Amino acid sequence: MKSFIKIFFILFTFTFISSHIVSQDMTPPKPKKSETLDMLMGVWVAEPYQMFGATWTDEANHYMHHNDQYMFIEIKGKSDKGQTYTATIIINPSSDGSFTGHGFDDWGGVSTMTGTTKGNHISAMVKSMWGSESRDIEITGDKAVHKLVWTMKGSDGKDQVTNMTLTYNKKK
Repeated sequence: MKSFIKIFFILFTFTFISSHIVSQDMTPPKPKKSETLDMLMGVWVAEPYQMFGATWTDEANHYMHHNDQYMFIEIKGKSDKGQTYTATIIINPSSDGSFTGHGFDDWGGVSTMTGTTKGNHISAMVKSMWGSESRDIEITGDKAVHKLVWTMKGSDGKDQVTNMTLTYNKKK
């Protein structure tokens, strides 16, 4: 009988303690907050822009996902020549205003990015197999202006630099 009581006590203690330990470890983290990224939540539509000999426009849906730990950006673009483009960008924001991220598109592109947020401004550096990009975004109400500098290798092996400004308007 004493061994039964000992076993019961050990099992009860283990069950009680482990349930409290596990329940504490299994609590998901609090959602991440960024005043700057919050300004981007929703759907944004680009004003037409020129790229690679075509006129393009795109729509970018920004939302928080996975317990608000990551910002997802789903992009759908189309040109006046019937070309299409889709991409998904996943941003991992940090409490200090910095972020890291990855992008994937239907042309097989994979990119990595780092950046910072402050006030209504975002700065990002993007690297991919085709080259690099710096992107500065200023958000003012329902308008976000993206200033881009792309550096790509040309067919002659030399760096080609392209500067662009894209303006996005928040879809209502």
